Amino acid sequence: MRKRNYNMYIIIGSIASGIILGLIGFFILNLSELAIAGIAIAVAPYLIIKMREQAWITEIEDQFPEFLRALADSQAAGMTLPQAIKMAQDDDYGRLSDEIKIMASKISWGVPFDEVLTSFADKVKSENVQGTVSLIVIAHHAGGNIIKILESAAESARMMRGLAKEQASKLGQYT
Repeated sequence: MRKRNYNMYIIIGSIASGIILGLIGFFILNLSELAIAGIAIAVAPYLIIKMREQAWITEIEDQFPEFLRALADSQAAGMTLPQAIKMAQDDDYGRLSDEIKIMASKISWGVPFDEVLTSFADKVKSENVQGTVSLIVIAHHAGGNIIKILESAAESARMMRGLAKEQASKLGQYT
């Protein structure tokens, strides 16, 4: 929450600075270049923050299928899903590792498993991750063969990432 407020202050400050610089440049000094620079100053921090957020989401989506596969393997070894998450915190999943550690901490504090996963999905803000987490939460409540569901969710997530990368590379040819 604190990071989001910090980002908001940066965006608001840059917009205000850009507008002031643009107005001074255009109306007082009659320099259209300064007005354009003001617009760039107003927009650049927002774009940089959004690009960093998207890179973070992309890296988490890339590692998510491996995490699901590890959960399935731990389940096959007889662990519960909360135990599997605690065990997965020792593995390296890139930026996803930090989120796994947060989930493991919440589980050890007694936060319900479903709430921990839902909170993770809400933080990531990825449709693929949110859909997969919803499926896992439903399967966890319903019982049944969670191992099969986790394996199929991992494969589905892997395929979705592959399709997204393929689409991005094809669209990149036209730009």
